[in-house]
Amino acid sequence: MGAFRIPLLIAAAAIAVGVTANLIFRLRGQARLANCFLAGMMAFFLIAAHLALNTFSPVVSSAVLAEAIKPEVGASDAVVIQGRYEDASALGFYLEKRIQILETPAGDLAPGSFASDAPPVFLDFNALSKLWDGPGRVFLWTAPESVPNLPGSAYVVGRDGGREIVSNQPNNGGAAF
Repeated sequence: MGAFRIPLLIAAAAIAVGVTANLIFRLRGQARLANCFLAGMMAFFLIAAHLALNTFSPVVSSAVLAEAIKPEVGASDAVVIQGRYEDASALGFYLEKRIQILETPAGDLAPGSFASDAPPVFLDFNALSKLWDGPGRVFLWTAPESVPNLPGSAYVVGRDGGREIVSNQPNNGGAAF
């Protein structure tokens, strides 16, 4: 909670001042001024929430990792998420690439994955091993403690927010961390 000290102080002050001033001005019959204090309270509360989200975003977003490896990712390279798609959906958005998912369908994509016309985006460990040993570059988004046993060398090409991206080839100098 120490990282959220400033947003918490802003939110607490906004609520204390806004509610107190609203009550005082309502009791004096000045509804318009009371409502202005409520609007100000909401504005400062939203500013505090935005500051807190910026502090917390590396944990809930893969945008930093995606932007950092973007110069390294080629058109024929594979990007694989270990786990649920929702946890790293920013990779597909920022890299503008089709993403593959390691393991069984789970989360938001699970219901649609059983449709007859669903794209083949789910990989098992055997398919990942074939990709890893192949000629193309593979980027695997994963948690450091749950990197699967890969058949070849694995190079950490980025780490942020408790997640990392490992690759079957070292960086060419384009990624910036």
